[in-house]
Amino acid sequence: TYYVRTGGTDGSSGLVNTDAGAFATLQKALDTYAGLDLNGYTVTIQLGDGTHTTGGTLDANPKGAFATTPLTIVGDASTPSDVIISTTAASCIVCSDGARLYIEGVKLQTTSSGVGLLAVRGGEIKYGNVDFGSCAGFQKEANDHGRIYNNGNYSISGGAVAHEHCNNQSYILNLSATVTITGTPAFSSYFVGVASAQVQYVSVTYSGSAT
Repeated sequence: TYYVRTGGTDGSSGLVNTDAGAFATLQKALDTYAGLDLNGYTVTIQLGDGTHTTGGTLDANPKGAFATTPLTIVGDASTPSDVIISTTAASCIVCSDGARLYIEGVKLQTTSSGVGLLAVRGGEIKYGNVDFGSCAGFQKEANDHGRIYNNGNYSISGGAVAHEHCNNQSYILNLSATVTITGTPAFSSYFVGVASAQVQYVSVTYSGSAT
C-alpha cells in the first residue's frame, strides 16, 4: 500500500500513512507503481481526506501485473466527497495503453478543461461509489478502444459537457446500479454520446433529475 496525503512529500517512501511518510501526489504513487515487478501481487494507493489538486496518468501495466485488477485507488468508501480530486486544465484519472486500474470512494471534478475518468488506447478503468462532480469536459470518456466499467452504485453531483462520451471502438458498461443525482446538474451537449462504439445499460435506475 502506498499513501497519498495533501500534506505529504513526493520525496518520501510513500509507505507510511503520515505527512512525513506519504506521497504528496497521486502521480508520484502511480509512477512508483509502474516501476515495480508485481510478480502477480496487487497494489493499493490510499488517498487521504482533503482536496488533491493533481490527478494521475497510468500509461502501462508494470511487469508481473497478472491479476485481473493489479491496482486499486481508494479514497473514502463511505463518504466519497471527503476525498476530492480537483484538477485544472487536466483530467483526474487517465488510463491508457492497456493499463488497468480500479478506483473507489472519491469525488472527481475538473476546471477549465479535463475529464473525470478517461480510458484511451486500450486502457481499462473500473470504478465504484464515485461521486462525479462538475467537469469542464466529460465526466467519463472512453476513446480508441478504452473501456470503463462500474462496480455498483455511484452518484452525480455536478454538470459537464456530458456524463458519458464513448467513441472509436470503445466500451462503457453500466450494470446493476442506482445512480443518485443531486442538485439538478446541467449537461450542455448530451447525457450520453456514442460514435462507432458501445454504451450498455443493464438494470440501472436513477434517483434525482438533471437538465
